[in-house]
Amino acid sequence: MQPFYHHLVQQTEKFIQQFSQLNGYYLSKSLEIDDQLPTYLSEIEQYFTSIRATKAQLAVASLSSYLETAKRGFNPVTLEKVRTGRRENYWISIFSILQKLQALLIENLEDNQQKLRVSNELLQQLILSALQEGLISEEQFLRASTLDGASSLWDSLNQHVSLRNFARKIKATIHPKDIHLLISDVVVSMI
Repeated sequence: MQPFYHHLVQQTEKFIQQFSQLNGYYLSKSLEIDDQLPTYLSEIEQYFTSIRATKAQLAVASLSSYLETAKRGFNPVTLEKVRTGRRENYWISIFSILQKLQALLIENLEDNQQKLRVSNELLQQLILSALQEGLISEEQFLRASTLDGASSLWDSLNQHVSLRNFARKIKATIHPKDIHLLISDVVVSMI
């Protein structure tokens, strides 16, 4: 089963909002970041583990180790014991972690949005083709602006032999709930 990309986008956007709050703690040099950042990293790592995004999960685990190394008074890059300026070393480490985390979250968001955009284009082509060939009625098309209507339209599109391979390609790419949401969006945009 394919991941539900609308949900993944929503979750990543939630993490980006939380990131903004953490960045605010960093900018104000609030000690609140000492408690919040490890918790945040743990939540993101669990999230990536739950969606089987191994590469991203390992990257976040690495950032957690980086933070822990700095907390223990070592320079995370050289692994040398920091004798003076431990707190400054810690803040530099937090800055580095925040930069890498921001890049990871944005990359994840853009990847998931791209998958939805590509699927949206495929569905647009499929629906237009079905309309032009008379495989679906104008009434079916208009009803698809709701989720129930979109589900019914998708079932109807899968019935037609000439569209079946195209529909299989879409099914192999995204979750059925994504398909229904995208069909609804496509229909609304075409009305």
